[in-house]
Amino acid sequence: MVVLVGQAAHHLSEHVTRHGLAVFAAVFALIWIAWLNGSLYHELHGREDARSRTVLLVQILAMVPLGAFIPEAGGSGGFAHSVSAAVLFAVLALVWGLAGRGTSTEYRRSARVFVAGTAACAVLLVSTASLPVDGRLIVWLLLDLVLTCSWCVTGVRSGPRR
Repeated sequence: MVVLVGQAAHHLSEHVTRHGLAVFAAVFALIWIAWLNGSLYHELHGREDARSRTVLLVQILAMVPLGAFIPEAGGSGGFAHSVSAAVLFAVLALVWGLAGRGTSTEYRRSARVFVAGTAACAVLLVSTASLPVDGRLIVWLLLDLVLTCSWCVTGVRSGPRR
């Protein structure tokens, strides 16, 4: 995560404009949301076993291309950045979906809603790949705003640690 934020900050330092700030905000918020999502999963469902370590490794590997495309996210690399962010969110949806199967009945509905929302983010992110640069940036910022507000307002209720 630190490397991803560093990439975004480095890009901002070279492009101190409104567009550069908007790109930084969109990319940073997406990185923060993915980090929060993964951290929450590991807090609630992680253990000291091979499965948890494998899940963490898969999440890290999904972030590698995301970091590679950060410098051009607001321009020609926006297509690749959209697709790599969508892959990361698809991985997060899959991980949460697998964890949700083992939750108690009282938490199952909220877990399904959370998985559906994370999967919808993946679909929306991949659909932004074909948008023009400014349109893509606007959708990313709106998605970041919606995700941040939904996390702050509702929180995540996916059950106790298994």
